[in-house]
Amino acid sequence: MNTEELKAKVNGEAGPEITPSTLYQVLCSLVNQSEQIRWTRLNNFLIANSIFVLAWAAVFVTDNIAFPIKQIALTWICVPGLVTAILWGPLGRRSSNYHDTFHELARSLESKLPDKSPKPFREVQPERDEAQKQCVTSSRFIVTYVPLGFGLFYAGLIALSWIAV
Repeated sequence: MNTEELKAKVNGEAGPEITPSTLYQVLCSLVNQSEQIRWTRLNNFLIANSIFVLAWAAVFVTDNIAFPIKQIALTWICVPGLVTAILWGPLGRRSSNYHDTFHELARSLESKLPDKSPKPFREVQPERDEAQKQCVTSSRFIVTYVPLGFGLFYAGLIALSWIAV
């Protein structure tokens, strides 16, 4: 089921086989899963890039490597980090888009649930709105721009590889 079909079902086109309660449970699971995927991706990125930075530092401080080979080695250590930084930022943004879509669908479905049902998505919406205003501390910003910040860091390391060695 794609996002458009899911939106149609939330808007009342679910059919008799899918109750709002069942659809709400599915959306809650999707919100949790998309949040887990978003942070797992960032953690994997940070672990991989920690290895690249440590490798770069180890080669940088080594004195027994010949002059042109050292710059080439330092540059090649930075290349995978730079490539992953460029790729990971859009992945983080895409994960955030999924998370926000599922969250919004669950929040809109809460209006179709009985009045006494808990409505956590509606209740946390003011905090979510406030967090989005805080730009730098929002999770969307972190999972999108931390990888891109690493890209700039790697560009600086490449320059340092050729200037300082």
